[in-house]
Amino acid sequence: IDGLPEPACGPSKCTPPTLYPYEIVHYATLRTIEILAKVNPEAVVVPWIQAYPDPTFGQPMGLEQFWDQISGALEAGAAGVMAWTMPSTSYHPKFYHEILEQLEEGK
Repeated sequence: IDGLPEPACGPSKCTPPTLYPYEIVHYATLRTIEILAKVNPEAVVVPWIQAYPDPTFGQPMGLEQFWDQISGALEAGAAGVMAWTMPSTSYHPKFYHEILEQLEEGK
């Protein structure tokens, strides 16, 4: 798609992608918004973000990576995000409690 250059670290250049949570989500959200604007300028983008450790490359998924994805989406113009996980994945019980606390504190 013309008009939106791929960043130095875009989906075809970031390996493994889970080391670049902000860049991947930011770029994908920008591209999605650009594509949708051509057919429906009022379309709202709410991307799914990863909320589980990376089983392919063995990368962690902690609060830092989770927040990087959220920031990438929102700074690209997303209306919000949805987090998804794998049914077989278990987290430390505090993972989502810490996220909720930070949201309530307005961080």
